[in-house]
Amino acid sequence: MTHTDDSPPSDSAGSPAYSARRYARFALDCLLPGDPPDFGAQDDLLDSLAHELVPVRCPPRTVLCRRDHRPDGVAFIQDGIVELVTGPRDVVTQTLCRGDVLGLEELISGRTAPRLARAASHVSYLFLPTDPLLHAFLSRPGAAPHLMSGLADRLVTTSGRLATVLEGDVEQRTARMLLLEERNGVLVISQSALAAMAGISRPSLNRALKALSDQNAVQLQYRRIRILDESLLRAAATADRWPSSAPGDGPHHTPDAAVARHNHERS
Repeated sequence: MTHTDDSPPSDSAGSPAYSARRYARFALDCLLPGDPPDFGAQDDLLDSLAHELVPVRCPPRTVLCRRDHRPDGVAFIQDGIVELVTGPRDVVTQTLCRGDVLGLEELISGRTAPRLARAASHVSYLFLPTDPLLHAFLSRPGAAPHLMSGLADRLVTTSGRLATVLEGDVEQRTARMLLLEERNGVLVISQSALAAMAGISRPSLNRALKALSDQNAVQLQYRRIRILDESLLRAAATADRWPSSAPGDGPHHTPDAAVARHNHERS
């Protein structure tokens, strides 16, 4: 995993040590999503993480982790977008953004990375080497189960993501992928990458996106899709056909559970 030292800056609270503590809290929140667990000695764990985390900034197309290599630590994404690509043609299968963790599954399982991870934009992340991470949790019996619980939750979310994308017709899968991959109402991604992630052909994706654009649910730009009406998009993700009524008309559609859970974790 590519990383270079970028010393923590001072902030309004005062010293670099305070910034390091904030970094540690961010990393812990990434590892243990949801309400912070009360396992005792949490302050000690934060202090341990604060001493080991390295803030990193990298430009687009920087490789963070190579395919079939074992990462030498984990990355907690703070800003920007990281692409996970696979196959000889480097097909994008998923993107990571703020709050996501890169390398944790491989670290825990001892396996090599199945996909290459590279920066799709300018990316900032916190790097934590393998040994300090394992020591921080395994040396604290109360913390280790929460790490395993957080990992299991991520795996369940990944399974739900696959089911969300693979079930339904082209229009539903397109709408669901847009909901999964949007960042503050915008997707910065090529349509070819989006088609690969949704498991549909580029022409089929184009037709589905045009239908959504005609309804003013999305706005199509070069390598960018802006969500204009989330309610229409959620209706398209769950309806048996494209919604023909205006926003607010007709029955209320609830989002797919995996989409809702994914968006909750990113908030």
